[in-house]
Amino acid sequence: MKFVKTVSALLCACMLSVPFFSIPISAEKSVTEASFLGCAAIFAPADSATVRFEIVSCGSSIQKAQLANQGLSERISAAIAAFGTPICEGYRTCESFSGSRFLVTRCLALNTSRVEELDAICQALIDAGASSLLEVSYQCNDLSLYEEEAMRLSLNDAKRKAEALGITLDLTEIQDLGCYACGFATSAWNGTPAVRVECSLRICYRAP
Repeated sequence: MKFVKTVSALLCACMLSVPFFSIPISAEKSVTEASFLGCAAIFAPADSATVRFEIVSCGSSIQKAQLANQGLSERISAAIAAFGTPICEGYRTCESFSGSRFLVTRCLALNTSRVEELDAICQALIDAGASSLLEVSYQCNDLSLYEEEAMRLSLNDAKRKAEALGITLDLTEIQDLGCYACGFATSAWNGTPAVRVECSLRICYRAP
């Protein structure tokens, strides 16, 4: 609903303030409508993060492997208790072809607001016996202001494309194509963990 309101406001503002532009055409052919895609991306500072990791244990029987995995899971949870409580997202067992070796894998996720301490969290997981770190992702709990700014920049991007072709038609519609947030560990802004917010829209021109 907020995007509908924002798009409506942008459309009204543009119809009041954006001058008409002209597109060079031949005498035999006239353009009655045109549309342009606008895209933009900005970064929102992360205020929380999720670390996903695995605990793998083995044993000569499925029961022994399960007990070992449970004990290791409890030890790791205690080691990172200061940062939060991990949640189990998956659990699986398997055995070798010979049936003499059994593996138990537990997948967990730790969500924390202590983003600045992610290095310490990951090190604590490794020191406590986590088998592998799968993923670190960032979140921003309120993206509304950043989404609105990304939408405004997307509109400017589309308008610049229309200006480059000299459109004279009336701006009649702004189509919201959506905003998307990506907060994987590769997303950083000036060295700070951040969520990348991408927005795209289409503006439509028609003859009066």
